[in-house]
Amino acid sequence: MQTSRAAAKGTTLYSMGGILLIAIAAVAALMTKPSLESFDQHLNTELRSEVAKALQTKQQDGGVVGLVMRLGCTVDVDACVRLLRSQMQVDEKDLVVARYVRVLTRQEEKNCLGAFNTWFCTGFNDR
Repeated sequence: MQTSRAAAKGTTLYSMGGILLIAIAAVAALMTKPSLESFDQHLNTELRSEVAKALQTKQQDGGVVGLVMRLGCTVDVDACVRLLRSQMQVDEKDLVVARYVRVLTRQEEKNCLGAFNTWFCTGFNDR
C-alpha cells in the first residue's frame, strides 16, 4: 500500500511541475509577443532584400511594368518597397500568447506567427 501512495504522490508532483512549466512558458510568450510595428519592419526588410535580389539577377520578365519597376527600384529602393507594400493587404489577429499576420497580394499569400520577439513566416505561396 505504501508503494502505490508514493507512486501517486510522485505522479502528482510530476504533473504539477509540467503545469508550472507550461504556465511559465505562456507568461514568457505573452510578455514577448511582437508588435505589429515590428512585423512592418520585418516585412520591409524582407521586401528590400527581395528587391535587391531581383535587381542583381536583372530579371527580364514583366514586360513594360517589369521594366518600370526595375528602373524605379534602381533609382529609389524605398519608393519601390512602399509601392509593393501599397499593393498588399495585411490582416492581423491578436492571439493570447502570439500574433498571427496574413499578407495578401493579388496572387499570393504569406502567413506569419509572432512569438518570443520573433516572426516565423512562410514564403509567398500561390492562393
